[in-house]
Amino acid sequence: MACGPLKTRMKVHTEKDQHPFGTASPDKALVYVIQEQQMTVKVFGSFPTRVALDRQWIGGNHSESYFYFPVAAGEHQVCAEWELEFHKHILPVSFAKFTAEAGQTYFLRERVTFVGLDGERSIRLEPISENEGKSLLARFPYSEQK
Repeated sequence: MACGPLKTRMKVHTEKDQHPFGTASPDKALVYVIQEQQMTVKVFGSFPTRVALDRQWIGGNHSESYFYFPVAAGEHQVCAEWELEFHKHILPVSFAKFTAEAGQTYFLRERVTFVGLDGERSIRLEPISENEGKSLLARFPYSEQK
């Protein structure tokens, strides 16, 4: 259980017309997780990901999208991994730690890479600036968790 229970599957649906934004409350921080894909092979379609906060699944993204969640102040670990498993291949996973401050907003990018059938397959979770985060939010739809 690197991120959360392995058998859990996130049911994610995106609507191209939806771009809701959250607001950090005075007693909690707000975290956006934005998926950006770098693909050279489109034959497999998009790559759904699931995201855990402190080893509990909280959401997922699908095909360049975003979601957000509130979090209590303090140190947290976020984990992102592909939901797709390739026969005899390792499931790409990435971790990020951050310290949340109440009332603040944070942006994390999941950079999903698939370069050819024998090339790089990875996911990288990294903090990004507010300006870069807002730019990506304007381009991508919101991921609803079902």
